[in-house]
Amino acid sequence: MLFLIRPHVLKANQHWDMLKDIEAAGFAVMNLNMTIPTKVQLIRHYAEHKGQPYYDKLIASMFGQGNLIAGTVYNENIEENKGFLEFRKLVGPHSNRVEGTLRHKYAIDDLYNGIHASDSYEAMQREFPIWFGRL
Repeated sequence: MLFLIRPHVLKANQHWDMLKDIEAAGFAVMNLNMTIPTKVQLIRHYAEHKGQPYYDKLIASMFGQGNLIAGTVYNENIEENKGFLEFRKLVGPHSNRVEGTLRHKYAIDDLYNGIHASDSYEAMQREFPIWFGRL
């Protein structure tokens, strides 16, 4: 599963804490890539959101804001797609942050919600090359 730790988390120097929380929940963190995202990467990554009222704010919340960390996680349920559901449960919903989730702990608000996580194997296949250049 692919995840992006958003720039505001790095600016607050909370990224190591978030990675520790992910590992403590039973996920192996792999393939970390700290990068300054280009506008092209963000547009490609969030292409399915184009036309939504929040789209421009979403791109602006990450472009020109500093580094992000792209990474992947693994657990034994990944092949069944159950692992995606488990990781998304840990991440939490986009809004109405649920206590005990990463977004509850690291979000500023619904836009600066701390982390992106692929919602399916297909989404990860599309997103991975954007941040790592290969699959």
